[in-house]
Amino acid sequence: MIREAISSRGNPMRLLLVVFALIFPGKLLAQSPVISLADGRDGTIFFASSTPTGLDQYLEATQTPETVVSGELRLPAGTERVPAVVLSHSAGGVSEDRDVAWAERFTSIGIAVLVVDSFTPRGVKGFANQPSFAASVADVYAALRLLVTHPRIDPTRVALMGFSRGGTVALTAALEPVRRIGAPDGVRFAAHVALYPGCNTRYIASEITGAPMLMLLGGSDDQAPPEPCRRYGEWFRNMGAAIKVVVYPGAHHLFDGTEPLHFIAQATAAGSCATEYDIEARVLRRTDTGAVLAGNEIGTYFSTCSFRGVHIGGDSDARAGAKRDIAAFFKATLRLPWVRDAAHP
Repeated sequence: MIREAISSRGNPMRLLLVVFALIFPGKLLAQSPVISLADGRDGTIFFASSTPTGLDQYLEATQTPETVVSGELRLPAGTERVPAVVLSHSAGGVSEDRDVAWAERFTSIGIAVLVVDSFTPRGVKGFANQPSFAASVADVYAALRLLVTHPRIDPTRVALMGFSRGGTVALTAALEPVRRIGAPDGVRFAAHVALYPGCNTRYIASEITGAPMLMLLGGSDDQAPPEPCRRYGEWFRNMGAAIKVVVYPGAHHLFDGTEPLHFIAQATAAGSCATEYDIEARVLRRTDTGAVLAGNEIGTYFSTCSFRGVHIGGDSDARAGAKRDIAAFFKATLRLPWVRDAAHP
């Protein structure tokens, strides 16, 4: 997964977890995980997941050791059953101007939100020693299994939305073999939203869940370029998904945030790399030539098509567009009766 060189301004929950981890190292993992939300609670919740080293291990029958992760559950006002969104953060971790801002928008229009923190409970600080994105895949499915036990959550209307690394998680979670491992009881996400995911390596399978999908891309994104994602969107469409791909002209990576646009010289991007990984056959291929890559060939190929130096930062027009497009998408897919002030929920 490509790194995003951006400082993550944490919400109070994240800051508390970071401070706790510094004072009591290792204690977060000792928290007893919640196995049901039948009591109707909200706030910070610790729950069981796993930390696979990659999708191959995630898909293996042998279970990886249990990991306890956390999330913040926010509920809209009222007592009625509501839809929900699971948020999967970027490689910068949970962010105030992205994860928390979207959570506030969604609860204001009647959608519950679980902001998953895949890093702090694992002791991840910055961009060093980050787990495979497959760990975040395990986390969002663990979150889904937990959310459907909540008396206020409609189990048929839980969506998944992710940013960059989390966007790749949102797309990969739509593959049926991934769902079967994450939710063997048949539960699935009702919709998938991916903002500026990395698509230079796309993950494919013989079957998808069939849930509707929305992909939002920056037209000038040099860290996660839009063209590979367009092609990935076509693959999902050919597999039968109802998918909409939107490209915001001139927008860069992390366009829905509020940080000013800036250049990160040391960040690495996949550039012109174009591969697909068949998760069932365990085969990596170049999509331009069809050549199978294995062993040292993989590193050699990626060294020829990657580069350093990317631009990241917010874009007011793209941010407003994302608010409108996501509100409209969730109104349809989560069967919301209405959306108040869709442009600025």
